[in-house]
Amino acid sequence: MPVTPRTTGLRNRDPAAVLRIEDAAGNVLWDYEAADWRVNVFSDAPELGYLVNSVFSDTALRLEEYGTSSPLTPQRPTALVHGLTSNSLDDWTAGYTPNLSISVHLARSDRSAMALPGTSTDGAAALWRAVSEAAHGNLAATDWTRPQNVIELAVCQRSGLLPNGTCPTRRELFIAGIQPVQPDTYWQAVEVNRQTRQRATANTPNDLRETQTYFIPPDAALDWWRAKPSAAAAGGLRQFHAAGQRGVHLDADRAAGSAGMAARPGGSAGDGAGEPAELPACVRRRD
Repeated sequence: MPVTPRTTGLRNRDPAAVLRIEDAAGNVLWDYEAADWRVNVFSDAPELGYLVNSVFSDTALRLEEYGTSSPLTPQRPTALVHGLTSNSLDDWTAGYTPNLSISVHLARSDRSAMALPGTSTDGAAALWRAVSEAAHGNLAATDWTRPQNVIELAVCQRSGLLPNGTCPTRRELFIAGIQPVQPDTYWQAVEVNRQTRQRATANTPNDLRETQTYFIPPDAALDWWRAKPSAAAAGGLRQFHAAGQRGVHLDADRAAGSAGMAARPGGSAGDGAGEPAELPACVRRRD
């Protein structure tokens, strides 16, 4: 259906599969032309539409997941969704650029399961890429125009709060006025013994001290943190990786130690008495 573009980069026509719904007597139950129901986030709220585009066109994430040679990493800004149904009956890839919207669906005519593995991009994704490149032809690669009320900020990884000088950061988009304003309190710098990999104490020589950065989850998230599938079971350690540094959350319920520091007193090689015998790399947060 023809529409009047409200700003640069918006399309001239909106797709419409159903124009009117009538009952058996011919009474109109719903009409596309009724303007009071229509809300298009790409035109009525361009900042929301831009954030949707940003999420689905995250090139860095797709490169990390699929690599540079994947059909899901096209050379032009493209919002993409790809997936194979759990029963392997349908393989979908849908994507759009500022110029065109293209979807590809693959399935067997007898509705039997396909042999594609769940993470495969050899089916609909490969066909979608070929169709998209042919359809765009010599069209110049363009990006969506960012609305003035969408801002970009550096935030801490995991928490999404403002950098505290310790946390690893990433860039994120926000609608102006609802961006984070609180500095992060969950990423903390902890001084450890680089020889024993245990928390430094007053007895640790200066030449063995180094600072490591750890994420200390809030108390409300501890049950979820402990239940993470990737958590290491041995010793009650919950491990993660961030910014090339190793972090651990010591499960206080399984580790021998006092609440708060999750470490037991006693001697250890290197520093003598008083050095923790277990690495309290990520201590429980105490208010």
